[in-house]
Amino acid sequence: MSHMCLFRDGRGGIERNRSCDVFDLTFCHPDGNLQVWLTDVDWETQDEPERQAEEGLRHASSVTETTCWEAEFFCCTGPQAVGLHMTKWAASRRGVHVPVNTDDRDAAAAAEAAQAEQAEQAEQAEQAQRDREERRQLLALNKLGAAAIAVRRRWIKESLLSTTPPKGTALFLARAVASNPWLFDDYRGKQVAAELLGTDPSQTPRDVVEAFPANAGDNRGLMVLLAMALGAQEASR
Repeated sequence: MSHMCLFRDGRGGIERNRSCDVFDLTFCHPDGNLQVWLTDVDWETQDEPERQAEEGLRHASSVTETTCWEAEFFCCTGPQAVGLHMTKWAASRRGVHVPVNTDDRDAAAAAEAAQAEQAEQAEQAEQAQRDREERRQLLALNKLGAAAIAVRRRWIKESLLSTTPPKGTALFLARAVASNPWLFDDYRGKQVAAELLGTDPSQTPRDVVEAFPANAGDNRGLMVLLAMALGAQEASR
């Protein structure tokens, strides 16, 4: 049966823990910090203080007799009854059911709902930011597109002022009409053609052709057809 002395108050006195019971008398070093086992003492020197202790043993005068305390530990067989619960990890390893506290479950559900709401709000904010960015890009592209249309139509208008059609005009017109027989049916194309010909917006290509002088050549007719084909393509962009 083991003996153990506890000296923790720094004054050589014994500090009794409430969970400890008095066990027995034992022997300690005079400073109170070292337990000395009975078999480590040469008890022949107790009555003969002048006698040297045998090798490997202590002199009886080097130890003091005192009361010691030994801690007793108890294992709780019903931890749940006293409000103790195993962690989920430990319970899963041992096959123990861990009851769920209703308040904790409600708090966890509320925290999860709040987190989900925050995530949804963050996603909505990000989507709104993306929509604004796309809108800004669309407006910028529209401005660039409008500027490109103005530059391109001005160049076409200046080219149509020539009395001689560009090389390949007849072949271009043949391919345009063959691929789209309804090329000249869109009223928007006629309006753009009038703009390219530099005539009054209220006039149509038909009005322009009917105003030709009797001696107008084929080149002038090809230029009007070219303006109508280009006007239809511009209107479809």
